[in-house]
Amino acid sequence: MQPIKWWESLSDLWKKAFNEGVLCRGATTEIPTLEQLQQLLGLSVLRLAGPDAQYPNLSFELKDLSGIEQLKHLEILVVIHHQIRNLDELKLHKKLKSIFVFNNHIEQINGIENLNSVQELYCQNNYIDSLKPLSKLTQLQTLYCSGNQMESLDGVGPRQAASLKKFYCLPNAKLLNQEIFRFELEFGIRCERG
Repeated sequence: MQPIKWWESLSDLWKKAFNEGVLCRGATTEIPTLEQLQQLLGLSVLRLAGPDAQYPNLSFELKDLSGIEQLKHLEILVVIHHQIRNLDELKLHKKLKSIFVFNNHIEQINGIENLNSVQELYCQNNYIDSLKPLSKLTQLQTLYCSGNQMESLDGVGPRQAASLKKFYCLPNAKLLNQEIFRFELEFGIRCERG
């Protein structure tokens, strides 16, 4: 997609996000220069922290991830302290290695099930009730999923046992002790608090 057409296709919130959070031009919808547009489309790291984050770079909250669909070079995505509800827009981002989406309103993590390069996922403090989309992610080394709505740890298991070094799933109010014990015994992966 051509840079100008891409910019025109963005919602006003995403235009403001790129201008304020990446280009440091304030929360404006004004079109950047062609060089800046190319810079945005070539980003390998994107960090957009909402106003309630410890170190915010946006003065407002995003509601979706639609603005990243054309950012094909992303390896690290940080969209924290927003109102994001799902990760569907990530499904084509095969280069992603690290995803930070904590403190949002995410209900399900569908969209990342085929992102085999993902090594880190920080999705704590959301409304996620299932980890099943993670079942194919064999490179996963770090997973923070505490503070969600899970009753089961299904989705994390033998495929991740060799690579998963940090698994922080506690506390999760609906996760019973017997599920934690079963999981740790069956897969040899320790459930940590964090």
